Amino acid sequence: MKPPLTRLLAWCGCCALLLSLPAQAQLQDEEQERWFRVELLIFGRTGADSNRDEFWDPDPSLAYPDTFRFLIEPERITANLEANPGESSMDALGLQTILLPQPVLPEELTPDIPERGDDEAPDQEADGDLDADSVDPNAPGLNAADPNAPDPNAPELAADPNTPGMKEEDQGPLTPTPFVVRPVSELEFRGKAAYMQRTGRYTTLLHQGWLQPMASSEDTLPIVLDRSGDTQQWPLLQGSIKLYLSRYLHLETNFWLNTQGRYYSEDWQIPAPPFGPASLILVEPPPLFAFEMDPNQPIPIDGEGILDDALISGTSIDGAVQSETSPRDPFAEQGSEDIDGLEAEAEPGDGEAEAILDDPQYPWRHAVLFEQKRRMRSNEVHYLDHPMMGVVIKLVPLTVEELEELALAEIAEAEAKAEAEAKAAAENAAASQSAE
Repeated sequence: MKPPLTRLLAWCGCCALLLSLPAQAQLQDEEQERWFRVELLIFGRTGADSNRDEFWDPDPSLAYPDTFRFLIEPERITANLEANPGESSMDALGLQTILLPQPVLPEELTPDIPERGDDEAPDQEADGDLDADSVDPNAPGLNAADPNAPDPNAPELAADPNTPGMKEEDQGPLTPTPFVVRPVSELEFRGKAAYMQRTGRYTTLLHQGWLQPMASSEDTLPIVLDRSGDTQQWPLLQGSIKLYLSRYLHLETNFWLNTQGRYYSEDWQIPAPPFGPASLILVEPPPLFAFEMDPNQPIPIDGEGILDDALISGTSIDGAVQSETSPRDPFAEQGSEDIDGLEAEAEPGDGEAEAILDDPQYPWRHAVLFEQKRRMRSNEVHYLDHPMMGVVIKLVPLTVEELEELALAEIAEAEAKAEAEAKAAAENAAASQSAE
C-alpha cells in the first residue's frame, strides 16, 4: 500500500497532465489556420416602418470603420470592366482598380511624327543597347553572338517559394482564395429565404456566402456590405460586419437600415449618412503628349490647327491628369422597391441627373442602427432579432482536404477560363485577317 503522500503526488501529476492536453490542442489549432464557410442572410420586415410603438434613436451614430475590406464578387468585377473598359486588377482586400485606355484622337488632330529613313541607323548608345562589335567575347557573363542572352555558366538562383507551381510540401497546403462570394447554388438558406420573400412579410436585404480564415479580433478587418461609395447613392442597407475567432467565434454588426421614418413627424429628417468607401477605382491614363511650352498659349498642330485640351480626355494643356466622371456601376440601383414601407423618392429625370451627381439628395428620412455582438459556435444556425430586420448566420469549419479540393477546383476553373479567352481571341484575330 502506497503512503498517502505518494498517492497525493501521483494524483496531482495526473491532473496536471490532463490539464495540459487542452493547452497543447489549442497551441496546435493556433499553428494551423482555421477556415470556415460563412453564410449570411439579412432581411427586413415589411410594414415595420409604420410601427409607432417602437422608439428609435432620432440621431443615430452612423459610421464606417477606418480599416476595412470588401467581399470579392466575380460578377461585379466583370460588370465593372464591361461598363469601364480597361486593364483591371484586384487586390487582396477586394478593391478593384481599372486603368482606363488612352483616348483615340481624330486623325486631323494627331501630330505628324517623322519616320526614320532606311539609311538612318538608330543611336545604339542613346537606346542603351550593346553593339556586338564593341563587346569583348572573353568577358565573363556575355555571349559573343548575343550580348543580351543569359550566361549558361552563371550559377542558378534559389527558387522563389512564392512562385506558382512549387511543390505542395514547399508552400504548405493548398487553400482557395478567401472572401470570394460563392455561387448561389451553395447557399443553404436559399429555399428559406425564397419562402420568406413569397410570404410578403419579409424582404431579403443581403444573402451571400464566402470562405474565410478566422483570426483574432486585432488581426481581422470588418467587411463593408454595401457599394454606396461607388454608386453615390444610399441603398436600404449600409454598414459592415466583423467575424473573428477568440476561443469562440464572434460576430459584430455595425449596419443600418435607411427608412422613410413614418414613426416620426413628417418634417423630421436626419442628416444624410456617409457613403461607404469606394471599392472601384478608375485610373486615368497619362497624357498623350507632353508640350513644353507656355500652358496659357494655344498649341499649334502642323502649323494649322489648334489642339483643344478638352479633346483629350483626362488631360490638360500642361499635361496634368484630371479626374473623369464617377465609375459607372452596373449594379447601381435604378429605383427602390417598397420595402418595409420604405419606398424611396422617384428617380430624377434626365435633365436632373447631372445636378444630382454633383449634389445627391438623401432620399430617406431616418436610419435604424443594428449594432450587436454575438458569441457563436460552428455548425449551428444563429439568429439575431430586431423589430425591423433580422440576421441569420452559420459558420461551418473546413478541413485541409476540403480546402485543397476547393483550391484545385478554383485553379481548374481559372485555367478553363483562360483557355476559352485565348481561343476566342485567336478566332477574332483570324476573322479580322480574313476580312482584310
